[in-house]
Formats: sequence, C-alpha cells, structure tokens
Amino acid sequence: MSNQSDLLLDVSILYRSTQKYYDRMLQKLHMTYAQLPILIMIYEQEGITMQQIANQGVYDKGTISKNVKNLQTMGFIRTQESKKDKRNKELYTTDQAKQIMFHVYGIRRDWWHHLTKDIQTDELDHFISLYQTMAENARRYANTETHPIHFYQWQKVSLDAYPDQVATVLSTGGCNFRCPACVKSDLVFLQESTQEILMDDVIDYLNKRRGIIQAVSIEGGEPLMQDGIAYFLRQIKTMGYKVKISTNGSFPDRLKELVNEQLVDYVSMRIKNGPRHYGKAIGMDTHDVSDIQESAEFLIHGSVDYEFWWQPIKEFHNEKEIQEIAQWLQGAKRLVVAPLPAGARMIQPDLHGLPAEQIKQAIEILRGTIQDVQMGD
Repeated sequence: MSNQSDLLLDVSILYRSTQKYYDRMLQKLHMTYAQLPILIMIYEQEGITMQQIANQGVYDKGTISKNVKNLQTMGFIRTQESKKDKRNKELYTTDQAKQIMFHVYGIRRDWWHHLTKDIQTDELDHFISLYQTMAENARRYANTETHPIHFYQWQKVSLDAYPDQVATVLSTGGCNFRCPACVKSDLVFLQESTQEILMDDVIDYLNKRRGIIQAVSIEGGEPLMQDGIAYFLRQIKTMGYKVKISTNGSFPDRLKELVNEQLVDYVSMRIKNGPRHYGKAIGMDTHDVSDIQESAEFLIHGSVDYEFWWQPIKEFHNEKEIQEIAQWLQGAKRLVVAPLPAGARMIQPDLHGLPAEQIKQAIEILRGTIQDVQMGD
C-alpha cells in the first residue's frame, strides 16, 4: 500500500471499531449503535421530525423509520402529530429514555476519551474543525444531483493529440482493465489525495480559449466509465469544439450513444491483443471480447472518424498474435502502432517493448488487412 493515507480505510476502521464498542456497551440498555445517534438527536431536539433527522444525519427514510419504530417499541420515544403540519409526526423522548441518557452520554464520553488520548489539545481542535468541514461537504454533496466526470490530469495545449488540431487533453481516472503494460498507473490506482480538476475550471478555460484551442481530447483511465461524460460533452460541443475520445472499447452502448448524439468527432480505440489472448494483455485470466468486438465493428462500419491504437509488447505479441490482430481488424481504416516509450513505468515493470525490427515486421503484416498503418508516439 502507498505511504499516502487511505482515508476511506481509516474511516472504515474507526466506524467498525466504534460500532463494536457501542453495541457491547449498549447491550444492558437493549439498544444498538444504529439507534443511538437518532435517540440523541430526538433528546436534544425534542419535537424533531423524521425529515429533519434525515437532513441532519443524511439518513434514508427507510433507515429512520426502522429505528424509530424499534425505539418506540422499547419505550424510549413517542410520536405526536405536528400542530404546524399534520402530515408530519414530531418525535419526543419518554421518561424511560430520559432516565438512561446520563449513561448514554457517559458511554459516548468514555469512547471519545479513549480515541483522543495522547493527542494535544490544539491538534485535536484543528482535527475537529477539519472533520466538521469534511462532514458538511459530504452532507451537501450527498444531497446534490450531480453529473460526475472526474479529471485528474490536464495538458492544456497539445499539437498532436487530435489530428491537425490544437487540442487540450483531459485524462479521467479509473479503469475497468488492469493492463500490465499500462504506463498510467496513477490513473488506475487512484489515491484519495489525488487532486481532481474541477469541471467548472475546464469550462471556464475553454470559454476563454475559443479560436485558439480547436479540440478537446479525453483520455483515461477509461473515459466511457464516467457517468457524466455526455453531460460534459454537450457543454463543450455548444462552444464549437471538436471532441476526441480514447477508449478500450468495452462500453459499446455508451460509445454508440455519444456518436449518435454527435458529441464525438474522433475515436481512438485501444487494441490490446488478438481475441484469444486478450485477457493476458489486460491483466485478467480470460476475457469475453464481445463488447470490444462490437465497438470495433461499430467504428469500422460506421461514419465517425477513428483510429485503432496498439502498443506492441514483447511478452504478449508474437507473430501469430499479430496476425490475429490483422484478421480481427480487417477492413479498418487506420491503425497507429505506438512503440513503448523509453523508460516507461508500467504496472508490471518487467515487460519490454517489441524491438524495432520486429515492429517493422509487424507493420508489414498489419498492412495486409488495414488500409493505413502508421507509427505513432
């Protein structure tokens, strides 16, 4: 694991440890950890409604209803019709609950003292402030309808990312493959501390660069995994930009939707190997290539401009596999052969690029079935 802190894992450890502690300590009160924060909210805000609890605690209504019902059954709370809005039920603690709250607060206080021992007061105050800010950010985000697309790298100007156009290049994070020869491991193994590029900043940049930047190239990771990609592309297409998408071809339905909506002008599809040994080149034991086949056929027989892109690796690509690729892509318009860059840092570092002489031989084989085979970067 990286030296960087895995915040989600730390939060999960804290949550599960807290749950175990509370469940053990609350046994004598016949309560569970899930019921505790709801009971405390009701006790400290007598007359609170379930909707208010949902808003404050970011609970779904089913969770609240279940725990409120259990607390009622145990005799800890009662409901009362709201005088302000008869559709709402106000929640109140019973005398039985009031008699145990001292013990509840004591259990909570002891756990807090255990967690914070050996932490200096100023450090603790700073942590609490940061944690409250994070919680508030999480609460707001959870209640916001979003169209998420996550960019983590940005080359603001490129002369070779889009054919004959000045482009800006954005890279999304996350991929459904774990290709051993991938040279973008930082986009596959995303750290929580990885700085995200805000979509608003990209839109602002593109608004100001109209007439200078002509195209937007979106790479990965795998961009078609991003649920908000269509929403983002609609915005930049209204500005008049051309759009290029680089994809591994495993999301044919989304590819077709974007092309049919005229949101994409150029597609670069990564080909990893011949069909029989595709899994080996993407870090899997086996792989059903039907989705990739569907994407390839859509490009070959469709109207959108495209290229296939292949990086020859010595350990994966012998002459037989190169012939398989040639047969698989028969009739394709264009294939870019991209030698492995010198000093490239791959996920599996003991792999090697195909030697130059063998790349030349591979190109000759591929030119037998593909119209235009060219060397790329």
